[in-house]
Amino acid sequence: MYRRTYLDRESLEWRDENKQCADLIEDYERRLRKSGLIDFDDMVLLGLRLVETHPWVRKVLAARFPALVVDEYQDLGLTLHRLVISLCFSPNSKCRLFAVGDPDQSIYSFTGAQPELLQNLAENELVQKVHLRLNYRSRSNIVTASEVALGESRGYEAATGEGGVIEFHKCSNGLQHQAMHACEELIPRVLKSGMARSIGEIAILYRDKNQGDVAAECAAAAALQFVRSDANAPYRCTPMTMWLEICAAWCVSGWKVGEPGLSELLAKWRAFNGSTTSDNENLDSCRKLVGFLFSHRDTKKSLGEWLNGLNKSCLEGLFEREPMLGDEALKVAGIMSLCEKGKKLAEWSVGQFGGQGGSPDHLNLMTFHSAKGLEFDVVFMIGLDQGVIPNYRESSPASKREPRRLFYVALTRARHEVHMMYSGWRDSPYGRKSDGPSEFLLEVQRSVSGK
Repeated sequence: MYRRTYLDRESLEWRDENKQCADLIEDYERRLRKSGLIDFDDMVLLGLRLVETHPWVRKVLAARFPALVVDEYQDLGLTLHRLVISLCFSPNSKCRLFAVGDPDQSIYSFTGAQPELLQNLAENELVQKVHLRLNYRSRSNIVTASEVALGESRGYEAATGEGGVIEFHKCSNGLQHQAMHACEELIPRVLKSGMARSIGEIAILYRDKNQGDVAAECAAAAALQFVRSDANAPYRCTPMTMWLEICAAWCVSGWKVGEPGLSELLAKWRAFNGSTTSDNENLDSCRKLVGFLFSHRDTKKSLGEWLNGLNKSCLEGLFEREPMLGDEALKVAGIMSLCEKGKKLAEWSVGQFGGQGGSPDHLNLMTFHSAKGLEFDVVFMIGLDQGVIPNYRESSPASKREPRRLFYVALTRARHEVHMMYSGWRDSPYGRKSDGPSEFLLEVQRSVSGK
């Protein structure tokens, strides 16, 4: 983080802020260079240095890319922001900028994101600012509550109509009680009412992976199929694992309805085979893939059997041809090992694996952070106790700004209904702490009740 915050190595700030950290970074970078290596931070830092130092580089880039489009600008850190400024606002710059972002959805400070960078950009006299006020996702009551959650008025309006339900549920016996109440009673209720079109339009959101373990246990106990997006999920998502999920979805039912499309699978497969230049080799590898997929339509095989078959038919050859996919090969091997008897995925079906990318038949379990950018008919927010959100360490107004935005992001994932769940206490290393519901929840509750 220090490298991405203090970018000017010649400034007094670089060494005066933390001399020990600066010395450590410089020694680390010397060792990298001696080995002919750079790391992920270097990719951006060295790129910035190149662009800022050499006008001819900016000129070449502007000639090749006369327009720069940046989405989710609020997630940029200082390094990428300065890269944008250098390319688009340097003297004689010919590169135009189109930037989209929402400072209220800046929830990645741990990666160096600074929402004020977007705000500063918007105030630049050379920038034409367009403030979008219509919310096309949530009903009006949820939009109103979201501004309360932020603690600031934004003038947002719901474009989808009036209404929207916000309910508060006190589950006195703790987080497991909250999750069980959601899975056993509330989810069947919203499905029966038609407020959620399918279980795939329902999400249980929580702050961290440990809460995700509780949610997963309760969903399994309630016999609910689910997909999970947090650090304790059985495997991490990569381009290859996501592609495998889509292949599984195609084999289960996608081939009947054309979604996902076979052309989509083949396009990604050809991209993985990046070093293959022979048309005959490309055609042969595509034939093998199509042959496997067609022979496994409506498969009744277990996930382990299906993956082993795909690996022998197609993946082993791919990984031999493409050494750059070494990390992906390890991920696939890891998933296959989890399918062995007694391990996490031993009982998984191909359909369950194919639903991990999201399906109408799977409940969504994810952290507040993972939910950003998504939307659901109904959202359950669990663990809304003081000391959890905001965290007990987040005690000052300044430290509460990001958890407040995080709460706002989770709340605004819902189209029609939000269920906020709390116990009024939390477990800690020092015993039970009875600090009541989250202060953010209480603010929304008072607004909804009119008190």
